[in-house]
Amino acid sequence: MISRALVAIIVAASPVALWSSDQATAKNLLEAASKQAAIWDSSDRPFLIDVDFTVVQSTAPVQGHLRVRYQAKDLWWRRASIAKFEEVKFQKGEQTYELRNADATPKLLWELLKLLHAGVGYEKLLAEGDKQRFENGYSIDCVKAHDPNFTKAHIEICIDTSTHDIVSETRKVAGYSRDFVERLQFADFAEFQGHRFPRRLDSTKDGHPQISATVTDLKESSIDPKLFEPPPGALERTECANMTRPQEIDHPIPELHLGPGETIQIDAEVTVLTDGSVGKVAVAGSSGGQQAGTLVNSLRRWKFRPAMCGSRPVVSDVYESFEFDNAMRR
Repeated sequence: MISRALVAIIVAASPVALWSSDQATAKNLLEAASKQAAIWDSSDRPFLIDVDFTVVQSTAPVQGHLRVRYQAKDLWWRRASIAKFEEVKFQKGEQTYELRNADATPKLLWELLKLLHAGVGYEKLLAEGDKQRFENGYSIDCVKAHDPNFTKAHIEICIDTSTHDIVSETRKVAGYSRDFVERLQFADFAEFQGHRFPRRLDSTKDGHPQISATVTDLKESSIDPKLFEPPPGALERTECANMTRPQEIDHPIPELHLGPGETIQIDAEVTVLTDGSVGKVAVAGSSGGQQAGTLVNSLRRWKFRPAMCGSRPVVSDVYESFEFDNAMRR
């Protein structure tokens, strides 16, 4: 058997504080925190952000850099590097273009992008209650919530009472063969365009470091139109507003032969075609050596409902993450 590795977030709560049942107050706290950090959704002037970061790959730290030039949800450009990996990607209207020197984008780059989008998606959470505690002399409000689309996650988001800054965001994922906790932490906030954005961001999984990032520059900056000229060989995709992502229909998963106590993680980038079949499968990260090839062969047989832009099916790419554990095999 296997368990799907899912991306999530959480924070430990004070054992002496009691949860209130005031859902309205908890919801208001989430909304205020989300608006506070929402430079990606509500910026009315183009800006540039530079980020130096360290990611953990195969237990070894790897340095990277990210530069994003942003004007709107459908008009942005970014360049990322992690060790030998290089990628340039941008969106103009409903088209995205991507040029990279590898078959797949490392999953930890997507984790970094999620980390930088602090507060995004809070409007989809259902707040259940809140409690207040003091931490390093500051009052902190922690909100308990859940995602109606993912009920296995127990979510807790802690917010500075006076500034509405998001201090931490956490999920404890239970109900699979192995529970796990992922935690994001935010600090060193800077005033920017009427918002406050964290310049220090960290993520851990089960207490082990995943990403440590520092925003080295954040400023208003115009975007050179030449950056949006598609380079030769760039991968082109359609990204429309309210796009419906692919949904799995048939997903056979192989039994891998593992040694006693052995656990392996495999991440793959899957191209879903307009008829729901799989085009390309590329390994984005693996600790399983040749075992990854067995999984790739299975992924090629998967079937999806394709991504949709209105009534039009479009080609899209999805990430699939797996954790195989010898103790969980049938």
